Amino acid sequence: MNNELGENLKSLRKQKQLSQSDLAKRLNISRQAISSWETGRNTPDIATLSQLAKLYGLPVDQLISTKGQQKKESFKQRRIILVIIFAILFVERFTQDVPINARLWMDGLIIFIASLFTILEIMSKVKPYSNLSVITYNIGLLLFGLVILWAGFINLFHMGFALQSISGICGLIALISLLISIITNLKSKKSSLSN
Repeated sequence: MNNELGENLKSLRKQKQLSQSDLAKRLNISRQAISSWETGRNTPDIATLSQLAKLYGLPVDQLISTKGQQKKESFKQRRIILVIIFAILFVERFTQDVPINARLWMDGLIIFIASLFTILEIMSKVKPYSNLSVITYNIGLLLFGLVILWAGFINLFHMGFALQSISGICGLIALISLLISIITNLKSKKSSLSN
């Protein structure tokens, strides 16, 4: 059936330091039912899922949401951020009349974002949702955000107000999305440790 759900239920039970028998007594069911959920042979019914969620202090959707699904959503959000930054830079690159140095700078930024996106796609094919790809994304986005904010702030290559503004906006998008990602990861780790 659903082995990821079973692994999730087993992990939550162990975090609460409950044996299968202890959990079965609390839910008024057999120990074999717990075992069959954790091995993926069966799944609990809605009422039992509600009891489990209450016992573990989680909403039902988080209880049934597996780590793989959460990581998949997180990677989808990362891709969207990179596509948004790429689109903004690409449009601005071809709509602004700026010196050649500023155009080359924008080309470099576009290539950097496209390269980061490509690296993440390749890594996700080799080993989906690995910690290495998260680290690569975080470092790449941090470098991009800091460099582009710095460039906009000092008006590198006399890029003009429009490109300065876009540099600031893209830098802020990068850094804020990175900060949100880090805070979300810390909250999820904290909640899994407290359970």
